[in-house]
Amino acid sequence: MHGTAVALKRGTPIAVFERKGHTLRVFDESVLTDALTAFTEAFGKQSIFPTLNRVTVKRYPPAAAQALADAGFKRAMLDYVLYRSLTSGHKGNQNTENPDRL
Repeated sequence: MHGTAVALKRGTPIAVFERKGHTLRVFDESVLTDALTAFTEAFGKQSIFPTLNRVTVKRYPPAAAQALADAGFKRAMLDYVLYRSLTSGHKGNQNTENPDRL
């Protein structure tokens, strides 16, 4: 499934990111924050969606908004966005002395 990431707990789906993260489907809200936190860590290590520098979640259940924020996603208009850190394995220019010159 190209562009799909699934969070499992003991083999049971917790959440699914479809369309490279544009759509979040939630099956178990009780552990959603943990699942999204694991996703942000894996995304930062380029284990999930390694070619993307950011994930923009456009479609999500309203109840997932707080879990997205708690996991590190930033609110941008009606969406939630997760940016990959330049220090998390990015292969491009890593000018840390003057970030304006990236």
